[in-house]
Amino acid sequence: MALPRSTLSEVKSHQTKSVIMGFRVDESAISGNTSAGLLEGTYDAVIQKNGTGDYTLTFNKAFRRTPVVMGAAPIGLVDARFNIQTLSTTAVRIVWEVNGTDTNADFHLTILGFQDNTQR
Repeated sequence: MALPRSTLSEVKSHQTKSVIMGFRVDESAISGNTSAGLLEGTYDAVIQKNGTGDYTLTFNKAFRRTPVVMGAAPIGLVDARFNIQTLSTTAVRIVWEVNGTDTNADFHLTILGFQDNTQR
């Protein structure tokens, strides 16, 4: 007996116009407020080093609402974490630390942003 053929269906989502951006940062290559130091994400943002372990990622295109930020701890650093210092529709400033001490590190960030004004 033959199975009925499937047809493609339209998938409806309540969250419209979302954008996912991935960033991979080489801390030692950051120079001023440029895309130098971004191994991934160079078309979406620029990065600036503010101090030890302190970085600001400025988006090339502002979001309509504050984005969601997720970070991945640097490889080989035990007890590493990042703190979001400021977050807006145009930038995120984070500080990496290990055991309570600000620490320079390579890292990954994932940004989930929205290009519509309404949370659904």
